[in-house]
Amino acid sequence: MGARSIVRELLPPVLLRALRAARGAAPADLGMPVGRTCPDWDTAAAASAGYGTQEILRRVEATTQRVLAGDAAFERDSVAFARMEHPFALLAGLLRAAAEAPAPLRVLDFGGSLGSTYRQCRGFLSVLPRLHWAVVEQEHVVQAGQARYTTDELTFHRTIDEAAAAHPPHVAIAASSLQYLPDPHAVLAALGRTGARYILIDRTPLADAAGDRVIVQQVPPSIYPASYPCWILARAPLLQALGDGWELLADYACANAPLRTDTGDAALHGWILRRTP
Repeated sequence: MGARSIVRELLPPVLLRALRAARGAAPADLGMPVGRTCPDWDTAAAASAGYGTQEILRRVEATTQRVLAGDAAFERDSVAFARMEHPFALLAGLLRAAAEAPAPLRVLDFGGSLGSTYRQCRGFLSVLPRLHWAVVEQEHVVQAGQARYTTDELTFHRTIDEAAAAHPPHVAIAASSLQYLPDPHAVLAALGRTGARYILIDRTPLADAAGDRVIVQQVPPSIYPASYPCWILARAPLLQALGDGWELLADYACANAPLRTDTGDAALHGWILRRTP
């Protein structure tokens, strides 16, 4: 058996996929984040560099430009991917929402960067007669988005209320964002108050536990040098934050590599939630 065959036998599938994609574009899963448990959010925040740095935005912009130029299929976490990876669970929720909503389908994307998820979904959503996608982001990201990336379909906003007032959403998305907020339960409740019929949660560490726990997440150096506080969220309390009137249509495991922590791996999951009539 040759060396390459031995490697294929020994490496787990997720690392094999990472290595296959590494030529020309390394995936965001190449090198798993490592998290150290902290007693509370403030302690974790004090031990972290934070998410709102200009360096992260610079890298995201550079990769977004490659996507717009056709040199990469899509961007996630500033990493350029050579081949498109369709987020089929998100697309299932979006297309179901579109089937119930009048055109245009209006999407509120909380934490949507410079339109990463929008561009990843846009090809499948081209069957819709019209679409509007409103990203809610940090101030410096909104400034860049409004200056260079706004289109008739894609707009950028500073708050949930601002986005919902301008474009009342049929569906709200929180993809890999709730876990990085000081109070994710309050933000999820705010998304529920927008009037959206659907809420889609994706790539979020969820655990069957009595309460949340917080870690300091170290980003793999292959992506960018950074660290930030991150929640491992307990399922039941998070769902209760929405209150009554919601049904859980789907609870799925994401294909992304788990968060490695000092107390064990935390798998990433997603929900498709629908407001009951």
